[in-house]
Order: sequence, then structure tokens, then C-alpha cells
Amino acid sequence: LGLPGSCDDEQGASSFSSGLSTPPDALTLFYTILGTLPSEELDLLGPPFIAFEPEGLGGFQFLAVQGELDHRVEGGAEGPLARFTWAGLDDGEPCGGRGLVRLEGWTLKGRIFFHLGDESSFEAER
Repeated sequence: LGLPGSCDDEQGASSFSSGLSTPPDALTLFYTILGTLPSEELDLLGPPFIAFEPEGLGGFQFLAVQGELDHRVEGGAEGPLARFTWAGLDDGEPCGGRGLVRLEGWTLKGRIFFHLGDESSFEAER
């Protein structure tokens, strides 16, 4: 998949499939995941993150999960909302699902769903 933290990427979350490097402060599409519910060791594969790239693409990693995502952003009274589908690996096994995130102030609050499996809430910051 060419994802950060994979065996073929020694830089971890500092780059991913599109070639983005660790974003400067002005880039607001990269978020560090602060925690999930239930809370566990988030950095098993490297720094936990979720990133939304232009053109509706992105990526993430936390715990033993890493994936690429396809997102759509909607406006709303409660702030921007992004819905996404994703495909990736969970502890080396193929998996996928869907999710959603909403920007609330400086915090991204979201929920990720595994197809026919678990789901988890998370928070992330720029």
C-alpha cells in the first residue's frame, strides 16, 4: 500500500503515498491522533495520525491499523464534516470500513468503523 510505518517506509508518518512530508503549521490537513475509545497503545506502528489530502484522498495509522482513505467534505451548522471509506491493514491482515470526522474548534472528533467488526471514537489535533 505504500503507507507510512510500513516495511518499505523508514520515515513513518513524515511521508505517505502522495509524497506529502510532515506538514508545516500552515497545512491544516494533517492531524495527530490523541486517543481512542477504548484507549490503547496508539503508536505501535509509529506516530498515530489521520491526514486529508486534496482531491479527496488521505491516510491514517494508529494501533496496528494503517490505511488509505477516500473522503468527501460537507459543510454544516456544527462545522465541517468529512465522511470517508478506507482500505488497509490491521495487524498485517487486509481490512476496510468507513468513518466520519467533524472539526470542533481546533479538535477533530471522529469515529472509525471496521467492515463487519469493531468501531472506535477518536480525537486528533492539527
